[in-house]
Amino acid sequence: LFNVRPMKKLKETHINETNLLLDGNIVKGGILPGKIAELTRIVTVQSDTVIDGPVYAAQMEIQNGEAQFAGAVFTQRELHINTDATGKIEFQKCVASSSSVVSRAHKCELSFHSDINAKSVTLVNAFVGGSIYADEIILENCVVIGGVFATQSAELNNCIVGTFNTPTI
Repeated sequence: LFNVRPMKKLKETHINETNLLLDGNIVKGGILPGKIAELTRIVTVQSDTVIDGPVYAAQMEIQNGEAQFAGAVFTQRELHINTDATGKIEFQKCVASSSSVVSRAHKCELSFHSDINAKSVTLVNAFVGGSIYADEIILENCVVIGGVFATQSAELNNCIVGTFNTPTI
């Protein structure tokens, strides 16, 4: 889907139990825990990565763009996109985190094609094709086709949103 350098294929059976570093990979299938030791897995995407299935990680860091996630993504702690990330990063299905979803990358083309659900969401220069549900939401230069629903507060700076509901804005 992207114009990226040729990638080597990974299969789910080759995934390390504790940490997973992806750079120039196509992952056929998902990255899901098969045993308790894999619940603390940290997934780091360096660049040029496509994951065809769902992802479950304790923490996920995306260092640079040309990354595509075809399945749902869930993290226990944080989904973090580096501030200096560039390129296209695309989440095709819902993204959720028990803690936070954070991207302050000004030069990144970040898009979510479904809902985002987390305790805290901070996005800069992002497109969201669904709604955002969180306790605290901070958006800057974003387009949200759905709604922004915060149980505590929302901060919107230079954004277009379909609707919003929050006690403090």
